This record gives sequence, C-alpha cells and structure tokens, in this order.
Amino acid sequence: MLFAIVVYALACIAATWADELPQDWSIAVHKIESKISLFKRKHFDVSHRALVIYHIGDIETTTNSIDVATNNLKIFLSSVERHSQASAIQAFYLFNIIDPDNSLVRLIPKNKLNVATVLWQNSRSDLDTHLESVRLLGANITSQFSAVLFGNQGVRGPLVRRENGEWIGDFMKALKKDNVGMVGPTISCEIAPHVQTHMFALRTSLIPMVLEDMKKKMESKFKKWQDLIASLEVGLTTIVTSAGYNISSFLHAAHGQPYFQKCLKYTGKPHNLDKNPTGWCDLSPEKLVFIKWGGEMLRTSGFVCNQTLFQMENALETLAQAEPELQLTVPEVLRGGKTVDLFRDYAKEAWIDRHPVLLPVDSSSPSSSATPAAVAVSKVCFLVRATRPLHAHRRYENSYSPLINKELELLVTSKFLEVSSFLPL
Repeated sequence: MLFAIVVYALACIAATWADELPQDWSIAVHKIESKISLFKRKHFDVSHRALVIYHIGDIETTTNSIDVATNNLKIFLSSVERHSQASAIQAFYLFNIIDPDNSLVRLIPKNKLNVATVLWQNSRSDLDTHLESVRLLGANITSQFSAVLFGNQGVRGPLVRRENGEWIGDFMKALKKDNVGMVGPTISCEIAPHVQTHMFALRTSLIPMVLEDMKKKMESKFKKWQDLIASLEVGLTTIVTSAGYNISSFLHAAHGQPYFQKCLKYTGKPHNLDKNPTGWCDLSPEKLVFIKWGGEMLRTSGFVCNQTLFQMENALETLAQAEPELQLTVPEVLRGGKTVDLFRDYAKEAWIDRHPVLLPVDSSSPSSSATPAAVAVSKVCFLVRATRPLHAHRRYENSYSPLINKELELLVTSKFLEVSSFLPL
C-alpha cells in the first residue's frame, strides 16, 4: 500500500528469500498433497480449486493495533469455518505466522484437513513471504490450483459472501474472463497503476514467471519504503501486464470496468490521497469484499475519514452480534504502541456516545414511576481531551478544528454544566 507520506527506513530495507525451510513446512506440504489427492479421487476439477495464503505478522513489535489484527483474523477464520467440504469451490488455507511465539497462533483451526500453519522466524514483508511460500511449494503443487489468493492480518474480510467460499469465487470469476491475470479489491494509480497487494489473487500459470522476474527484486536493497513498494508491488503488476494479461479490481468492476482501462476519479469528500483508493471515503464492503484495515492508515491521524470509521464500526458491531462465538473485541483500539491505553479510553468514550447507558432508577424514590431518561442527576463530571494533528495544513476530511472548537464552545458556555478540568495533549 502506498502513502503520500514518505516513510524513511532507519536502515536499508533488504528483501531476501530464506535458505532454510520454516518450521512445520513438511507437515504443511503433506497436508496440501493429501488434499490434492482427495480432490483427484473425487474428480474435483482444478478450475474450482484455490490455494489461499494468509500472512500473520509479528504484532508484538509494531505500533499496529493488536485489537484490529485479532479481529481481522477472527473474521477471516470465521469464513474458513463456514467453508463446507461440499461447496462448489474448494480451497486449502496456508497460514504463514511470523514469530513462533505469536499470540494469534492459538486462533487457527490447525485440526482442519484444509488448514496448515507455517512458523517463520522473521519476514521482511508479507509479499516477500507470499512469494517465498509459492517458490518452496513448487509448480507441482501450485499447478493443482487454478488461482492463488494472498492476504494478511491488515485487511478485514470477507465482509460479504462469507459462506462456502463464495468470496473466493469472486476472485476466481474475475480471473476466468477478460484475460485477467491478477485481481484485488483495489487498484492504486500512485507511481503507476497496480493491484494493491494487501489482498490479491494470481492465476497459477503466471507464478513461475513471477518468481523468475521477482527474484532479483526480492534480493535488492532499498533506502526508502516507497522505493521498495514501487519495485515490488508495482513491479508485480508490471510482470503480469508485460506477459499480455489484464489486471482488475472489484472497485473498477463496480464502476463499469471489468478490467483496468483507466484510473478512477475520486469524487468523494476532499482527501489528499486521491490516487490511492485505500483512503477514499466512499468505499463499501459490498463493493470490495475486503477492506484494508490496519497499519499506517490507522496510525496516521486523519488518514481514514469519519464516514469510513463509522462504516467499519457498524460492520464490526453487526458481525459481533450475528456471530457472538467469535468473541470480537468491541470497541477496538485502532492504534498500538505506548499510547494504546489512552486510545482505548478514547474508543470506549466514542462507544458510549453511540450507545448511551441509561441511569438506573432508584426504586425508593417517589418518582420511581418515571422513565430512566427523566431521572435527574445531581452531579455530572466531565473530562475533556483534545488533540491536534501534526500536519494540520493537510486537507483531511475530518478536520480537527471546527468540530472540537464548536463542542468546547457549547460545553463551556452551558449554564447547567461545570467543566472540572481541560487537559490539552
């Protein structure tokens, strides 16, 4: 994913493929081969098979939100559990887990015949580990599937068509028409048009060519994060299009382009990432199936507009109510790091604003017949917090000043309320 903000690495970023096999690799391969044998015995056609590779990064050493990553994984795993072995679309799910002590390992249903986990000591990026996985599997295995889908814990979904691998069918259908070789929820036009790799699918016939051309790129060193993305993410799309294939996205298809013909024009609320649809304010789960939800976009103040925040909050709440067995964290903290406790308080306050709790009625009161909303409260205390984004000059949709200033004006001038303290951050 590309950002308008230039992020400099503290040291040169090198992407290299491992020389040793990761932990549990032989077990994973054995399970995949067993599943392929079962497909053959049941005469299940290759055109209806998919290999899904999901990357789970080291969440303990980053400033990403553990709440978000855990919820993302639980939502994805729910669709895995709902994928019946009698479905018209069959899949094998391979989970690459960075750091053997990763706390998310416990959530994965390793006992399922179509699920395997592989533990990696480290990883430069999810794309690095994706490509290393298909390289180690080899063409003899990948060719037994018509498509390979790649995702990670920084994307939320599937948010629609969650039963029996229907969402996988969306990717496979796109790859079977209009000479499409690569598809994802979105195509970004930053630097050059490319399928964004937080969630994407490739025709398996393209994998040998991709591995050959990407080998040198993966062994390169980059001084800037943007250079790495331009070489790897944009480079992957370039390989596909240079081979004579089209690229596609669900967002383009929703706007009348079954495959990429031209960049979409952003027409939503003002935003400084008009070429990168990840930050657009008019996206919906119905269009994209998967939505990027994690990383810099949640750590950067103002990157995600209010419309998207409210939409994702509603989607999470709806899922939590419909599938209580998932035990989703609601509300979720959008940031990690040293300020996580502070932002957890913010999340709880915002949640209470949306779900006000009625005060209990004192049964001994002579007015106990009154509704809870009518009961007078003798004392109310307020704690007001305010923040100012570092880059106030940017044209973020959720600009800080008008809303905060208006709320403070109403609060301070109210004759019924007494503000006990104002703590600027």
